Amino acid sequence: SRAIIEKEIDKIVQWGVEIKAHAPLTPDFGLRELEAQGFEAVFIALGTQKGRELNIEGSQLDGVIKAIDYLLNINNGYRVQLGRKVLVVGGGLVAFDAARMALRAGLEAPEESLETGAMKAALDAARQAVRGGAAEVRMVSLESFAEMPVMKSAQGMEEYEETRKEGVVFRPQRGPRRIVGENGKVKAVEFVGVKRTYDENGRFNPEYDATVTETMEADTVILAIGQRADLSFLKPEDGVELTPAGTIKVDPT
Repeated sequence: SRAIIEKEIDKIVQWGVEIKAHAPLTPDFGLRELEAQGFEAVFIALGTQKGRELNIEGSQLDGVIKAIDYLLNINNGYRVQLGRKVLVVGGGLVAFDAARMALRAGLEAPEESLETGAMKAALDAARQAVRGGAAEVRMVSLESFAEMPVMKSAQGMEEYEETRKEGVVFRPQRGPRRIVGENGKVKAVEFVGVKRTYDENGRFNPEYDATVTETMEADTVILAIGQRADLSFLKPEDGVELTPAGTIKVDPT
């Protein structure tokens, strides 16, 4: 919770650590500029705050958003209009968070909008989804239930049960093939079947089943297919080598 995080931060500050907020590293202010300020060592621990892209047809349509951006906006108090039907693509904890927040967002509407037919339909659909009577928020994943990363821990299993109870409908073993739009806006997503997500060596190597296809209507598609670090502030002269996956190459010794 936020209270726990604040206590942890307070403890770090009490140890004498100075925290400088709202000071992002950018191409104009990076490692060289920190060195010029007198810092002799820099430990880069940025986390993965940028959502990964889904490189399929229609991924740039209005209504396609990354889960990490959606969650950040919700946590910062901004309202994100999702529409009546939401597809969350992914099978990890971020996907679960996004799906559950999408349901809750449908239950909280501005008072001045309640009289409109569209908003009433959205509220009715969300309430039915919470009761488990309608599939208004669906989580679609490449993985089968057995393969889902979230199912491999007690916390993950608890998240799954809570998400299912809140009305999210799960559609495993489906891979997005293309996103269909109308007038520049998301209308539906075409999926293809997935036989398995990992090969015999446990590597991510999806095997698709072209004989299985499914189209799901959507007003919003939330992509929760993983995150990556934003290392755009690094320059060649910094001497920080990156891996092909876009992460910092670390000397194991």
